[in-house]
Amino acid sequence: MQSFIFLLLTLTSAQVMAKRQRPQAIVYRGPAASEGLPESVAYLLQSSPRNFEVRYAGPNEDLSISAETLRDISLYAQPGGPDVDEAWDELEPFATPIRDFVAGGGRYLGFCLGAYLAGHSPGLNLVPKNTDVGSEIEQNDAQITDDKDSIIQIDWTYSSGEKAGQTVNNTWIYFQEGAVMENFKPDNTTFILGRYSKNGDVAASVSQYGKGWVGLIGPHPEADQTWFDEYDLDHPDGLRYDIGYDLIEATMNGGPQKSNTSQTQGASPTQDQPPAQYTSGASRSTVTLGSAAILPALMLSALV
Repeated sequence: MQSFIFLLLTLTSAQVMAKRQRPQAIVYRGPAASEGLPESVAYLLQSSPRNFEVRYAGPNEDLSISAETLRDISLYAQPGGPDVDEAWDELEPFATPIRDFVAGGGRYLGFCLGAYLAGHSPGLNLVPKNTDVGSEIEQNDAQITDDKDSIIQIDWTYSSGEKAGQTVNNTWIYFQEGAVMENFKPDNTTFILGRYSKNGDVAASVSQYGKGWVGLIGPHPEADQTWFDEYDLDHPDGLRYDIGYDLIEATMNGGPQKSNTSQTQGASPTQDQPPAQYTSGASRSTVTLGSAAILPALMLSALV
């Protein structure tokens, strides 16, 4: 009996330690985000290879956004949402703790509106000095020119894993008036992960801010099947969680991993100027992943 109790205590301790070792993330949920989008971002973070433990923060949540709540986390995520000016009115009171968190070594992840809000006019001023964040539908030769929910093509260069250094061209992804990083110049602290295929505009980037890093994306890699069903949209290349996971890794790693893998023919989203091919004229639920709890149950069943 004593050995059995010792085994239970050991397994419980291992479970607690595993939970503590998971990186912590906060996802904004409130008026500056649209219904269901925080949950989709949370699921992306939870299901990613890093298996984040996610909490929500906002004016109607148990947690507020403050220096204290951001102190012990690894990443803060800002989901998509409504009009930029309206969202900024809601988020501006929390701008200082968010900026301080990133400057001190934290990570900021912005999806669509969350990317807009990282800019300068208005925004958190997290992007490089001469860069700003605009609307892709207003750019020259944009593939999508209205604000309806749709799909768009991007070229993505994977930053990590087995595909590191490989580029997939013209891949379809969910899009709704997504952001573009304007005048974004890559160097050793700024990286381009994705471009809009039609015109070469920067669709996703990672850049340094102080001691921290900022990952931004205009389209929605966190979109699940319900998003497509709601607007009767097809997804020719499937759900794009893989792109979302890669953005997370690049943000956490402070840029792409070095790889000897040669890129596919065509565009290289990491280069400064767009390649020649570009220069021609509902309720979305979250699932909490508690894999650490499975081990004790399996071990106990083996003892029976």
